[in-house]
Amino acid sequence: MQIVANGSSDHSSILTKQAGVEVIFKTISGYRKAYWTGLHNLSIVFITRTR
Repeated sequence: MQIVANGSSDHSSILTKQAGVEVIFKTISGYRKAYWTGLHNLSIVFITRTR
């Protein structure tokens, strides 16, 4: 499993990496940038959105 991290302030990427998930870091913030990075790097994409 992989996730795209693009600068969230909740430290979710650190916790996710500690859980053994591969984290792809993207320096440009924004949901759309993370989405497209995921599409370009993954063969299967799961998209979740929290409000």
